[in-house]
Amino acid sequence: MEFGIDGTRVIGYRNEAPGHRAVAAVIAAGQADLGLTLQVAADAYGLGFLPLRRERYELVI
Repeated sequence: MEFGIDGTRVIGYRNEAPGHRAVAAVIAAGQADLGLTLQVAADAYGLGFLPLRRERYELVI
């Protein structure tokens, strides 16, 4: 019970989703209370988002 949060009381605590969009979809469907995902995925489902940190990505084509 780290940080005073009892994992058994968090909906979806024992579930895993295969990617960022899947995490957002599960939360939007009410099958989980929270999850780690990218802001773009949270925005696509109209979810709130709290950033943990910023990361820089480079796209090479």
